Amino acid sequence: MVRFEAVGNVADLEDAILLWTKLLPSLSKGEPLRPIVLHNLGTALQKRYHRKGNDFGDVERAIQCLEEAIALQHDDNPDHPRTLDTLASALRTRDKISQGVHDLEAAIRYQREALAMAIGDHPDRPGILNNLGASLSTRYMRTEDVRDLEEAIHNTEEAISLLNVDDSRRVNCLGNLADMFFVRYFISKADAAGLDKAVEFNEQILPFRADNHPYRPLLLENLSRAYLTRFNISQNMSDMSRGLDSLFKAGSLYAEDHPDRHEYSALFLRVASAFEGPDGYPTTIASTLLNLCTVLSEEMQPDDPRYSWMTSVVASMLPCLVMEGLDTCRLFLAIGVYVEIAHEGRSLTNPFFIHREPDSSPVDATLALYEKASKPSTNPAIHRLEATCNWISTCLEFNRPCDMDMYTRMFDLLDLSIARGCSLETRREQLSHDPNILHGKQLVSEAVAFAIEHGALETAVEFLERGQSILFAQLSRYRPSSVVETLRLLKPDLAARFKELSWQVECATFTEGQQVPGVRMQHPLEDPISRANRLKAEWERVVEEIRAMEGFEHFLRPTPFAVLQRAAAEGPVILVNISESRSDAIIVTSNGLPTVVPLPFATPSQINQATSTFKATPQLMSNRKALNGLEVIWDTIVEPVVTKLQDTLELPKSSRIWWCPTNAVVLLPLHAAGLYRLKDDNCLFTRDCLPSLYTSSYTPTLGALIRAREGRHHYSGLTSVLLVGQSNTPGQTEIPNVRDEIRIINQRIPHSLVLMDERGTHDTVLTAVVQHQWVHLACHGHVKSDNPLRSHFSLYDGPLPLLEVMQQRLPTAEFAFLSACHSASGESDTPDEFLHLAAGMQFAGFRSVVGSMWAMNDDAGPPIVDEFYRRMLPKKAGGNVDHTMAAQALHRATKKLCKDGFPLAVWITFVHWGA
Repeated sequence: MVRFEAVGNVADLEDAILLWTKLLPSLSKGEPLRPIVLHNLGTALQKRYHRKGNDFGDVERAIQCLEEAIALQHDDNPDHPRTLDTLASALRTRDKISQGVHDLEAAIRYQREALAMAIGDHPDRPGILNNLGASLSTRYMRTEDVRDLEEAIHNTEEAISLLNVDDSRRVNCLGNLADMFFVRYFISKADAAGLDKAVEFNEQILPFRADNHPYRPLLLENLSRAYLTRFNISQNMSDMSRGLDSLFKAGSLYAEDHPDRHEYSALFLRVASAFEGPDGYPTTIASTLLNLCTVLSEEMQPDDPRYSWMTSVVASMLPCLVMEGLDTCRLFLAIGVYVEIAHEGRSLTNPFFIHREPDSSPVDATLALYEKASKPSTNPAIHRLEATCNWISTCLEFNRPCDMDMYTRMFDLLDLSIARGCSLETRREQLSHDPNILHGKQLVSEAVAFAIEHGALETAVEFLERGQSILFAQLSRYRPSSVVETLRLLKPDLAARFKELSWQVECATFTEGQQVPGVRMQHPLEDPISRANRLKAEWERVVEEIRAMEGFEHFLRPTPFAVLQRAAAEGPVILVNISESRSDAIIVTSNGLPTVVPLPFATPSQINQATSTFKATPQLMSNRKALNGLEVIWDTIVEPVVTKLQDTLELPKSSRIWWCPTNAVVLLPLHAAGLYRLKDDNCLFTRDCLPSLYTSSYTPTLGALIRAREGRHHYSGLTSVLLVGQSNTPGQTEIPNVRDEIRIINQRIPHSLVLMDERGTHDTVLTAVVQHQWVHLACHGHVKSDNPLRSHFSLYDGPLPLLEVMQQRLPTAEFAFLSACHSASGESDTPDEFLHLAAGMQFAGFRSVVGSMWAMNDDAGPPIVDEFYRRMLPKKAGGNVDHTMAAQALHRATKKLCKDGFPLAVWITFVHWGA
């Protein structure tokens, strides 16, 4: 083995494996030499696999040998940390092939255990730090939890600091660190210095990796990626030349049967499709493409975890090959496209789109490959989502038939792909930035339009329910419903296990690395992300156990229309879907099929133009500009719906209706749409105004409205009201009318708990919110567009963020009035996720919530709350107090503001959410 390490002669490695294999049977389990031989044999088998790559049995045998060696070693054995680390490396190798979560988590656990033993100047500490860094970096690529990447960089830098310049292990550390800096560049898109380090470190390693070294091809690939990425920034032709040169050299070094050749093949395909190079490259690339397409389409098995995204790449290249011909293959896209997709794992947009040739065979062949790559397998969900979205988009582009199963598969994969993130913030990042998830979200409206076009109206409603507010929908699975109470009567132990695990998984989702109360660590060195993955796996096993019971087969599966229809028990719910192919409103009533209202003038461009009207400081808008915006909303969306409600459904005037908007429609004040009359700069209601006809509320989904009505109570009198006022929060502009606002409410509800100014601290308010049925918050509200989960209420000693509000479980909460700016305003990137303060309060347990769509006018606070609570409270002492009166009370209070001369944009900001 020593000679193999020095010279690299495979024959020496084979001889060593043979000798240790023959020696092993002669060593009993009590023989001190046996664990040493097992460790050496396991290490040698791993090296042979990495060198030859044609026998996966080597990896399995290596794991068996190393697991036995660990079982025979005592913890105080000086070789124990190294054996643990070597086993972790073998598990990572198996994980690379199978991508089983358990192998990677076990590897990280063993490496942490080894690191805890290799303290101080222990000779194995640098290697263990480096290998742990590599494992964490791998996990980051799957979960996108940035904590893993930062810890990986820290560990690897520490490893380098512990090694002498001439230590051979330093080369491996530099290679891993180069890859981590490259990955971090793609997170920030701004760490150009990190990109330079990736190039520098890879160049430093190159002289130590001869052509016959097993890792040289991979090193050349990484160097190519770094150079070409930097070229995209600098446009320096030497970077491009060196990048392509490194890539071709890497390909020449891979054996035909090497397992990593498939990954190189896909990388080459992407570069080829992204580069129209100097003379000499196209012919070489074209012939190589033909060979690689054959390899990828014929040799790779469907259960290979890389199968889906590889097949997608081939699909994207096939039309180019067929139409252009090998001799004249034009490779026409800018190299910047490659730079993005090589890291992100995305396929190119089909090159056939550019040419639009009438010949159908390339398109059909492409569709067949995308379908193949999208099918259920061991492939990661995100890769199958990519293939499915490309499959659907290609069908839409070339008028090929789609079917319902295609879209159903997309929704299934969209949910699985988002759920892979451990923390809520990671999932939110994926929703906003992951190109495959964004592609899926963009196709939701097309899926709904397709279902409507084919008369599948119930399916259209189900699709809409699955396609928006995904984060809240996923979190709601961890909050037991009435179904769990039914389960408790049949199997109380199973119901208790589900409730406990649900609480633990939700806590792990919110805690961002802190210890979850009441959750024992399975292993003393288990890290927060490993713990979250373990809890989620246990929760999923319990869910499957529940589904195996008769009558629970559909437990926590997508909600069928028959259940969703319950949302319309107290009035119709109107869903609005805007797409390029068609736009419609769908009216869901308490019985019968949904009713479709075509919206031919509500095109995506028209809706985007309407939203721009209300984006620029609406409270400062003139009445004329606001009127124009509301007229557009009336003409394109609301008036056709009102006509259907009146003429076909015969809905009585003044009835309640609920809006469930999607996409950019979320940003529009549908509740105030109409044709108003302007007199002396004052707005007057007409019969063609929605507030003159019906009382509007909003709901993010049908399921959210159903949950808001579960187990509600009516009370005689109010005994639990919290009033929070911040008139002069430190560091914020003064809101002088807040004191009057709180005084007015306290006069109407004398026994309220009042937390004014310095009494309204973060901890005090949060504790009080949990204890009260009704809450009124009058303070500054702030929207964080870059991270809406950090949007917050400004309290006396600091912010109360949305993320913290969502963590609360408030079973007795009823009503909240959020007299704060932007409390019902979400981010513009993913508006249909409803990540705003009002939706967060509703998720926490408040069944009925009043909020504002933009900044409030301070002068409007006292008069609107005076009229609102006058309408909200019973006229006679001891009368029933009902939070469901909030919508009507707000409706009348805002109309009074209008009649009192307040500008239109001042009163239409107030909206009602929930029951």
